[in-house]
Amino acid sequence: MYIWILLATIMVALSFFNVSPRADKENAINEVKASLIINRFRAEHLAMARTMDCEIIRRLNNAGWRNIETQNPYDKVSTIPKNIALPYTKYECNLPLGYEPNSAILDVHHMIICLNKRIEDPDQEDNLPTDCDTGRYRYMVSYAAIPDRWLSKDSADLDLYGVARPLPVLVNLMAKASSYGSVYGWADCAENGTSSKVECNLRGYSARVVRVQEAEPDSASSDANSLDSSQTLFSFTDIDKASPLWNSTNFKTLCNSAKPCLVAYEKFGTADRAGHCKRLVAQNNPNCN
Repeated sequence: MYIWILLATIMVALSFFNVSPRADKENAINEVKASLIINRFRAEHLAMARTMDCEIIRRLNNAGWRNIETQNPYDKVSTIPKNIALPYTKYECNLPLGYEPNSAILDVHHMIICLNKRIEDPDQEDNLPTDCDTGRYRYMVSYAAIPDRWLSKDSADLDLYGVARPLPVLVNLMAKASSYGSVYGWADCAENGTSSKVECNLRGYSARVVRVQEAEPDSASSDANSLDSSQTLFSFTDIDKASPLWNSTNFKTLCNSAKPCLVAYEKFGTADRAGHCKRLVAQNNPNCN
């Protein structure tokens, strides 16, 4: 009996000498820290989308957010501050319970873009921002500069891509971010070698869309039920480089080849489902109760 107690005591004592960190434990810690960034971005994007939802559906203009004066056609987008004063709701009411915004951790910016074509439409020649009263497609767009600690410091990456790249752990977590109607990714912006103009692409697994393409007829087989009659292809959402998403002054100032950004966008609905907005606006109560 005493021998077993002595052996157990010795084994516990020896375990204290094994202090070398395990790689999987360190990776798990990094993933937890990175998830704070992604979860914050997702929560704040959804909160602002829900805050402005009824403004769009009911064609309201509280705080004058629709009034835009600019000479730059790409800047005809509405920048929405987090302290926007709406008489029936506020940004904080749409954040998760107990959530505390902290711009020192992640500073998320929001804008509303109204267009006559979908934001993914490849023909962007005449797809400049338009008045939100007449635009057929209205989007909440959120973006935030990726903190420096989550950018690769590998000089090979800079030599290969010519831009800063987010670390894989952050990209992997961003790929898992999802919510109905929202597209999440990050802006991969690089200088065009020909024009020296910075152009952006949307990257990220959740920016991937699925389409089914009919395969070419197989001359060697006339079986109409062949499993090869169609195939599922995956491709990234391709947002034209001339899109207003990339070309508003505020976005270009923050997000560039030296500072990649997290990006999310969501198309606003047009119908007041179950009269939600009608009731909310009628209450005229900006408090969260």
